[in-house]
Amino acid sequence: MQVKCKLGGVLAALLAFLSGLAQTQCPNAVRIEGTVTDPAGAIIPGAQVQSSDGEKTTTDAKRQYVLPCAPVGTVKVRVEAQSFDPRAATVRTRAGLVAYANMRLVIATVTTDVEVRDDASGMDSDRGTGTTVLGSKAVQQLADDPDDFLRQLQVLASEAGGRPASAVITVNGFQNASALPPKSAIASIRVNPDLFSSEYQWAPFGGGLIEIFTKPGADSFHGALFFTDSNGVFNATDPFSVTATPASKQRYGFELSGPVVSKKSDFALALEKRDIDEFDVVNAVTLDDNNNPAPLQQTIAAAQRLWSASARGDWQATPKDVATLSFSSNLNNLRNQGLGGLTLAEGGYSSEVSEYDLRWSNTLTPNPNSLHETRIGYSWKLTGQTPLSSAPTLQVAGYFTGGGATSQNLNDREDDLEVDDDAMIIRGKHTLATSEKFSTVRRVVRGRWDRCPNLGRSVLIRTTGISSIPVSDL
Repeated sequence: MQVKCKLGGVLAALLAFLSGLAQTQCPNAVRIEGTVTDPAGAIIPGAQVQSSDGEKTTTDAKRQYVLPCAPVGTVKVRVEAQSFDPRAATVRTRAGLVAYANMRLVIATVTTDVEVRDDASGMDSDRGTGTTVLGSKAVQQLADDPDDFLRQLQVLASEAGGRPASAVITVNGFQNASALPPKSAIASIRVNPDLFSSEYQWAPFGGGLIEIFTKPGADSFHGALFFTDSNGVFNATDPFSVTATPASKQRYGFELSGPVVSKKSDFALALEKRDIDEFDVVNAVTLDDNNNPAPLQQTIAAAQRLWSASARGDWQATPKDVATLSFSSNLNNLRNQGLGGLTLAEGGYSSEVSEYDLRWSNTLTPNPNSLHETRIGYSWKLTGQTPLSSAPTLQVAGYFTGGGATSQNLNDREDDLEVDDDAMIIRGKHTLATSEKFSTVRRVVRGRWDRCPNLGRSVLIRTTGISSIPVSDL
């Protein structure tokens, strides 16, 4: 008991000493107290409170703060907290009295700055709601596999309505459908811009729009070798297959870019090979030798071999004139297609598809208020299809489909020519954009040529703050 009394006496003496010390350090001091809350009255712990004489403190878990050494007179108290606008108040203090200053902070205003980078492309700057713009860094975070990469872009485009697979893909402003360029060569991707802009030949009602813009070669030499493997050991077997179906996918190739003449011309090359081994599983009911129904299960390999190559060169004729020439090819060889389910092995076919694109573009900027683009593209596509059997097709609903393939032989060639001429002039708050387009498609199927010319002209006048108004669309 005596020990406890002695300990209590020591603590009382210590508190009295500290109190006297505080009074000595803050002569004629006035105490300021208050609370800090958000607009709803909730507490804001950890808010920074500072008086005009330099005294600082923070709010506790009960939203309260104390400034014990405020001077007599007029004192300004400032409060800051994360995600809130700072607030200051003037407090009048009197000797011997405690002053109170309660603060209610307002949620900070968020400001977004839009930066136009040198990789931004396109004639029309008026973009509709829901537009998604992916820069080069965001593109690199998407899937490396071209098939998965395409599906990700199609999902983004489906926000505009329609089926994802019906999304229209354009590369560097060319309206004709294109295969995806190498991911490393992409500068930016714009998904679902203003679909009714004058720069587009027609609105893609069946799906969204995916605009891809490639970048020139690097100022210094850059290259890469890559190899990815999805081995069949890690893939599950089809539940309807009686044997293992080790589906696998290998992808390998190289990329190289660099200057030809420093700050004048550059190049970019890419070559890729994909080996995809998949299987078709037949699960049907046929007749045995005694004409009795007998289940039939078959597992048939359906291999795909794909080659893709691209080459691009940029040349800066003058500081205001840049020309680009590019060539790309895509070869796709597929075996045992159209099988599986109720379709027997003899009902399949093999196909070979090759697509080539040769494109030239020129961009001229006579002055900061005008821009002129000319694009010429020529594409040709060859499609060959060979059935595994030329016998008549036999279908028994709900049981099996046998005989020859329904499509039989196919030899299709398509030639596309596209010429685009776009111009844009800016005067103050007004923008005048014009677009001249010519395209023709020529196809031959089993020896017959069909020609489908398509001409287009459109003019667009835009004023800042007013939506786009099409003047004519012929």
